[in-house]
Order: sequence, then structure tokens, then C-alpha cells
Amino acid sequence: MKINPTILTNDKDDYAMQVIRDAGFAKELDIDVIDWSLTSGKTITAEESLSVPVDVIYNFDLMMDYPSKAVKVLVEDVRVRKIIINIHSMDSIDDLIEIIEQKGIETAVSFHEPSQYDLIKKYFNKVDSIHIFAIQPGAQGNKFRPEMLEYSKKLRADGFEGEIGLDGGVNKQTLPQILNFPFDVVVVGSAISKSENPKSTYLQLIEMEKQLRNCA
Repeated sequence: MKINPTILTNDKDDYAMQVIRDAGFAKELDIDVIDWSLTSGKTITAEESLSVPVDVIYNFDLMMDYPSKAVKVLVEDVRVRKIIINIHSMDSIDDLIEIIEQKGIETAVSFHEPSQYDLIKKYFNKVDSIHIFAIQPGAQGNKFRPEMLEYSKKLRADGFEGEIGLDGGVNKQTLPQILNFPFDVVVVGSAISKSENPKSTYLQLIEMEKQLRNCA
């Protein structure tokens, strides 16, 4: 299971600091871009996110009412590996998937409410990855919802064969529970970003995951 740091901020200087810092110990970073009606807060834009000259692999999680503009920017940057569109999107997700695929970038959709699962099922054969939010998206440190973990098993039981990701609530306390579910990648926000030593925390999570796997 991969463990990726994630960055969520509305401050360009803070973003640059976090990206440069995290790229020093992680090869792959997840970037949250928020601009939707579901929560009041917004982050820096996709364009601003790409402005920092670091050699790193990016996955972009777009929590936006209208993500099409961001997608058109992101697909032109060779550092972008995966683009995740939240099921809330008011733009056509199918059209966005086609644009992303044409550039050889991995496609994904995300959801954050049980009621959205039936909407997600229509993308089983259209995307490379499905991401589950174990918190209410919009801010790091929101309450962990362990009941959302069960949807990883439901995805597999219902026939989804692609990558399953978990976003939110991942830390040293929740990782043992998370490892009981078929996640391929987890992204870690505040547990790393608000740590006194982000690099040490990241490495500890990596080592903890290995030890727990070996003991299973």
C-alpha cells in the first residue's frame, strides 16, 4: 500500500513551502484543489499549484463545482500522474475522463457520502482508480468516519478491479484499522503537515505499514 502526503492550503507561500519540503522525502504528492459550493473554504488554484519548480509526481484531487478549467491546465504538465474528479462535479465527468485519458494520465473519481455510491458504480469500467473520503472533505483534520472504510470491500465485491484510494483521517492511530481493508493507496494530510517533523512522521507511517503487513 502506497502512502502519499497530501497538501491543502489557500496560501501560495505555505503551499510552496510544503511542496518543496515534502518533495524532499516523498516521490509522489497529492494536491487538493477546492472550489465548490459544498464548503466555504477554497484552496489555491491548479495553475498556482503547478507553479513551484519541483521534480515530483503529482496526483490532483479536484473538489470543484466546475473542474474542467483545472483539468485542461493539469493535463499539460508532465508531472501529473493522476487526476481525481469528485462525483459532485457539475461538469460532465465522462467528458473530463476522455480529456485526461487522451493525455495518458490516469483517471479517478472520488466520493464522500454513502448516497453517492450508486453514482460511482457507473464509472467502474471507465476509470483507473476510485477514492473514498473517510472525512467530510474541505479541510484537513475533520472527523474520521470509519464506516466509510467498508466501501472499499463493497467496491471489490461489486467487481471494481482498479486502484482503491483512501483520503482523510489517516494517522498512526487509524492505520492499523485501515489495513484491514483493501486500499491500494492512502493519502495523509494533517498527520504529516501538522507534525513537528513531517519527514519523520511520513517515514514512521511507511515503516508501521510494513510491520503491520508482515504481522498479518
